[in-house]
Amino acid sequence: NNPVVIGANTALNSSAGGITFGGALDADAAANNRTLLVNAPTGTVTFSGNVGANAGFADLDVISGPNTIVFNGGAPQTVNVTQQGGNTVTFTGNVRLDQSVTVNTGGATSNNVTFANGVETGGATNRALTINAGSGDVSLQSVGNSTPLAMLTTNGALVAFNQNAVAQQIFIGANQAFTGGSGMLSSPLPFVDFNGPAALTLTGPLPGGGIFGTESIPLRVDVPGLLVVSPNTGRSFPTVWLQGDAGRKPVYEFYNDPTHREVVFNTRPVSLQLEFEELRRDRARLVTVEDGVVEDTSAGAQQPVVCTAVSGSGEASLSCEAPPRQQ
Repeated sequence: NNPVVIGANTALNSSAGGITFGGALDADAAANNRTLLVNAPTGTVTFSGNVGANAGFADLDVISGPNTIVFNGGAPQTVNVTQQGGNTVTFTGNVRLDQSVTVNTGGATSNNVTFANGVETGGATNRALTINAGSGDVSLQSVGNSTPLAMLTTNGALVAFNQNAVAQQIFIGANQAFTGGSGMLSSPLPFVDFNGPAALTLTGPLPGGGIFGTESIPLRVDVPGLLVVSPNTGRSFPTVWLQGDAGRKPVYEFYNDPTHREVVFNTRPVSLQLEFEELRRDRARLVTVEDGVVEDTSAGAQQPVVCTAVSGSGEASLSCEAPPRQQ
């Protein structure tokens, strides 16, 4: 259970059993750009403490063969692989979250993150997985299919959901996000009201960023609750194309970053379009913050945003426009 410090690029191999880190695992110094391979092709790899919390790694690859990679710390755990950049942190083997985990790979030059197999909670309903990849990419397979996670947060350049990801709340901050193959984002969280909580939040971290699906390959979602599309740091809205189950009609909300306390429309209205098989026209609105005054599509709102639904080709699109800002 003592802390382990890696003083050279290291490969740990166990040909006939598991590997357990009972305490903290760190590099000797972050500037040394240490790499670590943990390989237990017939066993289980267990992390009971933080990884790289005191001195981050440049690369981390964990292989557990047919068995499991377990995070079972006594408190939420952190994995920091933020050095050097250009590498890919890989977890090959099913991951079991006996504790909530945050994986950080964003740095001056970011590293990528790949979960090559599924992520589950072992039956617990209060587990969270957070991935902060900075300008690196994130690739996920199935997440929370046996028991939904409480929260799934992914931030990165390109975020790919290759199989179903299920969580009570899902937050995606990405330049681009896609659901590949049969992948779908699902949240069982029901709609309460427009004050939240949000089942799915989409935002782009950079001005002009935030492409969630395309017209030909829409982001596949199954969200009966509140869907929030938040503007990018440059206060432009992401581009969102959704495809979902017609029987699961989400509630949409688009809102301005309240820290800016204003929306700069200039002479061009904010325009948003969502594609969905069937839209709840009475449960969609765009919310802006103008000098601290919340404006929405409800009756009597100041400068209400106009949302119209147009049907065609078996789908319906929702286009929301706000009037130019009054000078």
